[in-house]
Amino acid sequence: MASFNYEKREGRGEDADPLTLVNDESVWIGVFDGMGGAGAQMIETPEGLRSAAHVASRHAVGLTADWIRSSAEMAAKEAAQDLHDFLKAGLDSKQRELAPVESRIRSRLIRKLPTTAAILQICDHQAGTYELRAFWAGDSRVFALTPSHGLLQLTVDHLKGGPDPYENLSSDAPMSNCLEADEEFFIEEALLRLEEPFIAIAATDGCFGYFNTPMEFEELLVESVYEAQDFNAWRDILIEKICKATGDDASMAFVVVGLSSIDEFKAAMQEGRLRLYDNFMSKLNTIESTVRLTRVQLEELKRAEEEQLSSMKTLWQRYKETYQPELPRLRSK
Repeated sequence: MASFNYEKREGRGEDADPLTLVNDESVWIGVFDGMGGAGAQMIETPEGLRSAAHVASRHAVGLTADWIRSSAEMAAKEAAQDLHDFLKAGLDSKQRELAPVESRIRSRLIRKLPTTAAILQICDHQAGTYELRAFWAGDSRVFALTPSHGLLQLTVDHLKGGPDPYENLSSDAPMSNCLEADEEFFIEEALLRLEEPFIAIAATDGCFGYFNTPMEFEELLVESVYEAQDFNAWRDILIEKICKATGDDASMAFVVVGLSSIDEFKAAMQEGRLRLYDNFMSKLNTIESTVRLTRVQLEELKRAEEEQLSSMKTLWQRYKETYQPELPRLRSK
């Protein structure tokens, strides 16, 4: 397992450090993204003033870890409801403890301790097959990167209007559900059985929300594998590339299943890598090249038109010296 948490403003980030936990026979990863706009109210903390979003994500990851440790024997069918109840009670209790700073912000959009959550449990199902059980609220996501199917998104964003992952890259739809204190929310759950090998990933929108298409996020993940010498190096490459692309805090946790080395994964991914390139990225790259060339041509056209206007004005000044001679003029009464 590995994780990272990139903060745009050091010490003020609204993503919590990701959850990475082994409990009995399960592996857990999760990410929590405090909602900056809705959680803009400032709160006194031992570290100083922090936003409600900052406090919310950190408290939610702690609550989730406590719930996992205390719920090992719970029946799977009860897990989502029990997690909801545990988080609801914990966030409501935390809200009562806090000392919010008086603020001029008055808006129906302001929420108490709002944060997303995307949590994944991985456990053995049968020889070579695993159960991936995702729990989430909001627009943070759980993925599985697989040799046979490429990148799979296990979660469905909780967004108003229900845009799909591509549509939301341009629509930036508001959240329809998230963890929060003193208000109702829900935890959604999905189950996938998957053969090894694969890499399970939990990520906040700062990781995937600043690419032109979801295919480009998959390309980032896959091509970074081929640049890395091991999975720790892969993590470092992802941090570097995501930090360059994102306009937000970004956090990710991942766990490698059924692989002893990154070279094994490179070999397993080779066919899928070629399929991604041939079916999608080659076409996108061709279109992007055309757009770049057209943009350059438009800039050249704009410069040429500006030069044309300047030249016409200069030449007119020369031409009019003889074109319109000064003649005696009379006007009628």
